[in-house]
Amino acid sequence: MKSIAEQYKTDIFDLWGKNQHERAILPGLDYVPLWYSDAEIQTVDNVPLLLFVSLNPSFSETTFNQIYDFLHKNQTVTEFNEKLCDNRLDCSDKKAFYNSIENIYRYVEKKNAPNNYHIALALQHEFRKYGSFFKPVNDMSELIQNGNQNIATRHIDLFAYRHTEQHGFKKRLYSHTKFFLSQFDLALDLICNMKPSCVVVLNAFASRLFAGISLKPELLIYQETMSKKGIEIKYDKRQPNQSMFISERHTLRIPIFFSSQLSGGASDVFSQHRLAQAIRERIGLKQF
Repeated sequence: MKSIAEQYKTDIFDLWGKNQHERAILPGLDYVPLWYSDAEIQTVDNVPLLLFVSLNPSFSETTFNQIYDFLHKNQTVTEFNEKLCDNRLDCSDKKAFYNSIENIYRYVEKKNAPNNYHIALALQHEFRKYGSFFKPVNDMSELIQNGNQNIATRHIDLFAYRHTEQHGFKKRLYSHTKFFLSQFDLALDLICNMKPSCVVVLNAFASRLFAGISLKPELLIYQETMSKKGIEIKYDKRQPNQSMFISERHTLRIPIFFSSQLSGGASDVFSQHRLAQAIRERIGLKQF
């Protein structure tokens, strides 16, 4: 029997393979989709699991430049290249570094063709330590844990399509409904199979998709998809911190919180502290 991570990888790569004819108008199909190792989404017995959910993975040259600068500053670029990348990175300058990472993430259409997927997965895990997006997510995780090691935290994205700028991503979402809806469907299965103790959605647009708030008519199909899967979001704008993710099929009733992303100034430090406090309260931890 496949693990949760293996099943998700099989399904998401099957979806990519079926849509390769769209590469000319969906350039993100050139890259492998987001997927996860067992360690990245595994649950821990008898330990509360806090699941952060974002919109989609970025593929930003700016982020890779930050990583390049960090590695050179700490003189660890050679070790990074050898241990994680089988010396496949060109670290002579930032542009060469980015281009070689792009090549590692290229989607290989033929199933038996050589690929760099094992390196891409290792890099994906490593990149969570760097860049402007994951640092505030890691900080929020530590704030919620507040020294309590009996909480496991994990992070997934609703969509596996790599694109940095959200406006452009949303345009693709509107124009390629079936492709993105399939990714959303797989993400819902992933959440239900992980059975988290609490879900925290870290993106305003992703929060609206979940809660069904201020959606354009063409996006109501996402609410219909949840309904067909027996998933319901109970959201009351008067008591947003009492929202629930409910799946009768999986006998789940999970507290769910909705937030904007933590990076880029979208959420101030006081809002983040209030969010952390509310999450601790819902999962039964002592207050700060």
